[in-house]
Amino acid sequence: PERQRTLRGAIDWSHTLLSPEEQVLFARLAVFAGTYSLEAAEAVCDPDGDLDAFQGLESLLEKSLLRQEEGARGDPRLLMLQTIQEYARERLEASGEAGAVRGRHADYFLTLAETAEPNLTGPQQQEWLDRLEAEGGNLRAALSWLLESRSESAARLASALGRFWYTHSDLQEGSRWLEAVLAHDGLDLSLRAGLARWAGVIAAEMCDYSRSRERLETSRSIFTELGDLQGSAAVLNSLGVIEREMGNAARALVLLRESLAIKRELGDRHGVSTTLGNLGVVAIDQGEWASAREYLEESLTIDVEMGNAWGEVVSLHNLGGLALAMDDYAEADRMFRRVLPLLWELGDKDSVSRCIGGLGIVASATGNHAWAARLWGAADTHWTAIGSTASPVDAEESRRQRDTVRSQLGEAVFGTEWRAGQTLSLEAAMAYALASEVKP
Repeated sequence: PERQRTLRGAIDWSHTLLSPEEQVLFARLAVFAGTYSLEAAEAVCDPDGDLDAFQGLESLLEKSLLRQEEGARGDPRLLMLQTIQEYARERLEASGEAGAVRGRHADYFLTLAETAEPNLTGPQQQEWLDRLEAEGGNLRAALSWLLESRSESAARLASALGRFWYTHSDLQEGSRWLEAVLAHDGLDLSLRAGLARWAGVIAAEMCDYSRSRERLETSRSIFTELGDLQGSAAVLNSLGVIEREMGNAARALVLLRESLAIKRELGDRHGVSTTLGNLGVVAIDQGEWASAREYLEESLTIDVEMGNAWGEVVSLHNLGGLALAMDDYAEADRMFRRVLPLLWELGDKDSVSRCIGGLGIVASATGNHAWAARLWGAADTHWTAIGSTASPVDAEESRRQRDTVRSQLGEAVFGTEWRAGQTLSLEAAMAYALASEVKP
């Protein structure tokens, strides 16, 4: 089309005005996907410092070959418009150094992910979650390139991102990448065990229990062979969660208690907190309120001491579930309202949906039936969107609650409210759930 030829001509003309060093920088920047930081641009495109990257970036910005915008945390982010990036990509391919530049790009984001991973359970958790979210396009590009060229590095990157995908409820994406990496032969056994564990954890969140068990048993076998007690304990915890969600409480307790004993012996405080939380949920299922509170409050104490914001909020959410099970609707309402915006800030879409669903139960129990139906419609829609759903042990109770509300409202009104909930964005559903006029 004429307009496209005119635009390309303008880009070509601007390109001729660049110095040779700026032309090299321009071509190398094509390797990025989406926005990126000044630090990343310099590290990937000017590793030896011979291009004067800072000055070159200023020149590209002045000539409108590059744009700058503000990131989520107020940091400057760079990007190219699609047409300009396509032109730059052609230049990069013609330069003969595309492979080397893509390799540096992949190495940079592998280092970033591996630096982030241990920080995803500590005081800097929010900062690193935000940073990984901002670099989503680049992490995908790095994974894609590494899968084709360096499978061991792809495995390291996917392993480092497992907790991020899980915490952020990026279940379908995480599952795709983990399965793609696991399809490669010859991976380091320790890496394969970790990848299989995350694949199993995420499959369980998606209620694909057959695949989850398969992956977790593979992971458990390798960890046992390697003598990796911490890995084995983590897998036992995940297998316990599956048994609980399938309604096998007795088996769940055996696995979770075994996991907890190993974690206490190893001094794995984060792991101890996680398993205590899961034991608390099983105790709620069994109506053992005192034990549930003991487990959940110890889990909460550890998370607070470690600065693990996500773990802390999940513990509070579980305490809200305990209050709900005890028919203490005022306390459940207070707890769910407290944690809902915190879960939103952490990007945990699955737990946000579950919390909205919990407020729907409070609404139903306190006579706000229309509100309950709308909240459940929203929660169910967003669970489906991320590839999750209610576990078998929770689904039966959910059906019972819905039937009660349906009988109170009538099929037509229930359907209208449910469909209204389905139209709400997750943020809008959260705002509706938190509306002060619908408190019990």
